[in-house]
Amino acid sequence: MAVEPEEIADADRLYRRLAMHNIRRSDGSVHPNAFMRNADPRGRKKEPDPDISVDLERLTTPERSLAITARPDHGIGVISAGFPRSLGLRVLHTPIDEPPEHHNPDHASIRGNDDNDALDRCNLMATEMTREVLIYPVGSPWRPDSAPSEDA
Repeated sequence: MAVEPEEIADADRLYRRLAMHNIRRSDGSVHPNAFMRNADPRGRKKEPDPDISVDLERLTTPERSLAITARPDHGIGVISAGFPRSLGLRVLHTPIDEPPEHHNPDHASIRGNDDNDALDRCNLMATEMTREVLIYPVGSPWRPDSAPSEDA
């Protein structure tokens, strides 16, 4: 059954899944590559992603956002929809219905980051998202359960 797209207000919050390489080990900040995609098949070169996949917070939870994509080892960062819009990007609710194994009614997209200022926008969104990382990826020194125990 198809999910009807909903309007997204500037105040709505968006979840972005974060892999280990999206977090700087030195200070726990979000790296701009969190808003980039592979530019070659080997994944050695990155370019700004013109269609950034996010989930709409009011329709999901951080845990469900990770589970629905079968990426329990990733983390979750948050950005308000108004921030990318203030940079000239579009934020749309884009539920995924097909194929059934990728069904995600909470999915949204940040679109339009494909011009000469795209890299600057990746940097700005990373700085903004650094303000609120709800869950750090498994293995990150910034994840509470990754800290060495006091008994060791």
